[in-house]
Amino acid sequence: MALRNAFSKLICVTIFLFFFQNSNCQNLSDDVISNFFLKVSQNKTDSALLSLFLSNTYMDKNQAISKAISISDTLKGFGKYNGYEILTKMHTGSSLILYTCLVKYEVNPVRFDILLYKPNKNWIFYNFQYDTSMEDDFKNISKFFIYKQDSLPIFR
Repeated sequence: MALRNAFSKLICVTIFLFFFQNSNCQNLSDDVISNFFLKVSQNKTDSALLSLFLSNTYMDKNQAISKAISISDTLKGFGKYNGYEILTKMHTGSSLILYTCLVKYEVNPVRFDILLYKPNKNWIFYNFQYDTSMEDDFKNISKFFIYKQDSLPIFR
């Protein structure tokens, strides 16, 4: 009977440690991006940007607030938010990752470049840029490719 109780306690402790360990796992870079766009989808763009910026404890809080409000106000001019697509995800080693996202607004597409850095176990904000001139991007890309309808691009 004592062996059975000891075995039951061991199983309970193992299960507890398993769930505790998983809840404290390092955050994933994809989760940072997903959480960011979840807030954007809830019309909380300024809050999403502020949370992203302040994940880096070295960023000045007043500067983060000012930048978040400024960018959010600009994006409001593009109408309703309609989702996002990750265009590229580039790693530089295991501690630096750049997400380039197409953010779909009613009036105009916007490109977000979100650079994350992992100095220890957590991904933090390192840099954020946005660009509203997607036309220029496509013109530049077209210099490298010849496009055929319904086929893959062919390098020049």
